[in-house]
Amino acid sequence: MYTKAHFFGLGSLRALFALNLFSAVTVVVGQVQVVDMIPAAMSNETEGNPECFIAVNPDNPQTIAATSFMTTPAGSSNGQLLVSFDGGSTWVERNVIPSAPGNFNSFDITIGFNSAGTAFYAGYIRNPTFNLEISRTTDLTFNTPLTVLNSPRSTDQPYIAVRTVTGWFDFGNDRIWTSNNDGAANPASATIDQTLDAANAAPVFSQIRMDVGTPVGRDNYQTRTVSHADGHIYAAFYRRKGTITGGYNADVVVVRDDNWGNSTPAFRNLVDSATMVAGQNVVTSTPVEDTAGSSSALGNDWWGGDLSITVEPNDSSRVYISYQDSKAGAPKTDHLRRSTDFGQTWGPDLLAVPLAKNSSIAVNSHGKIAYLYQQLSGPPPNYHWQTHLRRSADGTTWDDVTLADFPAVGPGSLAGSRILGDYARVVAVGQNFYGVFSSYNDLVNASFPAGVTWQRNKTPNGAASPHFLAVDGVTTVASSIDPFFFKTTEVSSTSDFYVRDWTDSAAVRDHGQEPSVRGNFYSTSDVWNRRSNDPAAFDANDNPQVEDPQPAAMGHNFAFARISRETAGSAADVTVQYLYSDGGVGVPYVSAGPATTVHFAAGDTQQTPTAGNGLQWDLPSGASNHVCLAVEISTPTDPILQPGLLGRAPGWPTTDLLVVNDNNKAQRNMQVFGFGGMTQGMMMYAIAHNAATFMRDMSIGIAVDPRDLARLGSPTIRAIGGIGSASLPVQPGAVLTLSKMAPGENRWIELTFSPTSLASGSAPVDIVELVNGVPVNGYAFMPTPIPIQDAILNTLRQHAAIFTRLDNMFNNLSGAQDQARQALDLIKNNKTISPALYTNFLKAQSKSIVSLTNGFLKNASDGDSFGIIQSLDRLVAAISNPSAAQPLHLVFLEKLGAAQTLHQKAQGDVADIPQNVRWQKELFGRLKGVRCAGTVVEESSEFLAKFERGRADADDFEDLLESLENAFEEAAQKYLGRHGDSLLDDLEKAKSPAALQKAHRAFLLALDAAAPK
Repeated sequence: MYTKAHFFGLGSLRALFALNLFSAVTVVVGQVQVVDMIPAAMSNETEGNPECFIAVNPDNPQTIAATSFMTTPAGSSNGQLLVSFDGGSTWVERNVIPSAPGNFNSFDITIGFNSAGTAFYAGYIRNPTFNLEISRTTDLTFNTPLTVLNSPRSTDQPYIAVRTVTGWFDFGNDRIWTSNNDGAANPASATIDQTLDAANAAPVFSQIRMDVGTPVGRDNYQTRTVSHADGHIYAAFYRRKGTITGGYNADVVVVRDDNWGNSTPAFRNLVDSATMVAGQNVVTSTPVEDTAGSSSALGNDWWGGDLSITVEPNDSSRVYISYQDSKAGAPKTDHLRRSTDFGQTWGPDLLAVPLAKNSSIAVNSHGKIAYLYQQLSGPPPNYHWQTHLRRSADGTTWDDVTLADFPAVGPGSLAGSRILGDYARVVAVGQNFYGVFSSYNDLVNASFPAGVTWQRNKTPNGAASPHFLAVDGVTTVASSIDPFFFKTTEVSSTSDFYVRDWTDSAAVRDHGQEPSVRGNFYSTSDVWNRRSNDPAAFDANDNPQVEDPQPAAMGHNFAFARISRETAGSAADVTVQYLYSDGGVGVPYVSAGPATTVHFAAGDTQQTPTAGNGLQWDLPSGASNHVCLAVEISTPTDPILQPGLLGRAPGWPTTDLLVVNDNNKAQRNMQVFGFGGMTQGMMMYAIAHNAATFMRDMSIGIAVDPRDLARLGSPTIRAIGGIGSASLPVQPGAVLTLSKMAPGENRWIELTFSPTSLASGSAPVDIVELVNGVPVNGYAFMPTPIPIQDAILNTLRQHAAIFTRLDNMFNNLSGAQDQARQALDLIKNNKTISPALYTNFLKAQSKSIVSLTNGFLKNASDGDSFGIIQSLDRLVAAISNPSAAQPLHLVFLEKLGAAQTLHQKAQGDVADIPQNVRWQKELFGRLKGVRCAGTVVEESSEFLAKFERGRADADDFEDLLESLENAFEEAAQKYLGRHGDSLLDDLEKAKSPAALQKAHRAFLLALDAAAPK
């Protein structure tokens, strides 16, 4: 194998006495804030306010809305919404829920913001009609009543899920799924009222029956929905199978739709593995009690089942469910379970909580789980209701924070009624958790072990007889059931550092949301390259000025990032790691150099680079200067969300949305084509790399503003290489399919456009890699009209870069370095380069350019598949017209550069080493007939673990392959015969890291094709 040479690494505390089933100790991991939400202006209020629900604006978590059963004020046609504009510390009343005076404003109300943070929706049972209503407002000051969108029929327990589409197609459209128990349906009453155009003035709703099994009568009351950003929508319900004493036997069923509820038929993608009926049974025929809340032994509340479902934001395959059963000889119990395969199979209980109800589950952006429930504790007859928040990083080790504890008899005026009702709610926004629950607010008999803040008027702390006071501050007010808010601070805004994913202007920008609320996170982020150690002033839109990197022979490159936190805090050092990849989608990242440190003083909220503090990095010899640049930042208290980008393409090996979900990562994937004149047939190129470890059809979605299509002159897009190369018109939502892409295969995406206007501003065309319709990464082509002098200067720099690269690739190609020097000298010796001077340069160099191009094509790996000669002929024909020559010159350089990259990658690519090893691990994992296969899997796993920590490089790759020679020989003899011997010979003869990767990939390709699937 090759001679070893190092290169950059691809771098409350209360026992349950009566039951003696478990005890728990309160261990507070993160700060917990609890607030009684009834504002001072409502201090006269003495009602029972059960069934709380919460929604947090994901774009601005300072704005929070919450609901409970509250009476609509006399004279008002709108019921109460409680709103906070300071992150939950204080609350105000807003009468905006459509209702009727003197009644509860609504029953069973659930609410949600869209994921863009621009609209608010509610699904509720209207009083007194008992019909389901779905309403909306875009007034997030909540001074405008909600507009009713839909009022179809009588239902029970509506549960709303709202999502804004982020990604390539249908971007910005709001979608709603409101599960409910339809009073008009019997049997199979579990229903989803769905609209895929919720933001429209008159959205269209459809009703989807979840239950396609064989229920006995109607399904149970609870139905629950949850949506994921990638279009996976889950719902859960109880399918009643027959009556038993005091209740029903029921299946707990989960259904799923993989395309936003838009599949045909909808919500049929998950099929039960035993019955083959749509909807997977989590458990079958489990007893569910149905008991009215008139018994003190049952806490004076209703028990009729309990259900909650959520999905992990970073991985739509990881789903959590909580359900209640009432098995003989055991108390009513809530069970928390998890599926890691999209709901198909469910593991054992993560938690089993006796006498619990109103469960709610949330998972934060770092995979931490929160489980909220309200539990009836003893000893009898002195039962208490306790509200518990449990948290776990892994589902195994849990903390337990008791938020409230009060006698289950509740206020005397409410004894025998539903004290708690059917809902409590916890949600995650970024890393922090937010929630609401109902509790007795009595200042003597209730306790709040985690602390509580009161907004209501009350006697001073330490008063001999503490009690609540009316709005007048004098009159005594009786205790009652109130809604309470809580928030956990898993990471504070003082220590949550981030790199912006997008900036529109200084006033409109990313504030570190997780996930990012923008689908395009790759063309206006805060990581950029310059060709000098000066970050340059930001433009009028507060965006950095980006320069393509230059080859090492032309000088160094410098990487910069603007790092922020929302609130000033203590001093901190932030570790910054830059990475880059070849320009395109699916291409793995390699390290750009050693990590650096950025210091934040105690008062700093942002560190914007200044001259002299960029990371100096160099392109490897012969590498393309069309690259994607990325950054990862971390502190001990704010690490990156694993996995990191090193050795990976975002989205692989799973659809993990690495950058979108982690504000510690950012990337800039874009290419600017600056033209100073108009001509037909301008072209740009990007790589499409199959980062999967299996052959697949790779889908490339196209995103473009329809208003830009005319400016681009009916642009087209096509693939070069592989099977077929038909052009496809550029249209929003179009998909270019790259058929049968082998693991590690590269093809090129060609954008052709003919601008019709020199109006200012770019006309971007984005390509996004789609996996099952989910955008996992993207790249932006940026055709941009600029002044002719700037266009000429930029083109000459690119000319120098391309011919310097040509010299690096072929030492025997005489004149390439001189050609680069001629362009650099022209730039160096002239303050401005006039169009005439530019055309004189082209005329003088044309023969040399033609000769060098022909010389390259003789050595090229794929002939002239990019049409370089034709492009050069067009340039020569227009050489006297600078406004035509400049864009044609740049097109020629684009084609020559793309061909150079094709040739370079055909010799092997060290950036693909981790992909090779992941592929190797998976392949040998299924080769049960190879005795040493387990060794390959084990050692490959060890290599990848070291590599991801920056502790493995090319030497370790060679060592790994050498240690696995016996396994390779055994597999080759079993599956490949003589061809295997030849492939292993090539592997042994490899003389460079790239050649080793190439030979290893060829062996894996052949073995994968021959081995059993």
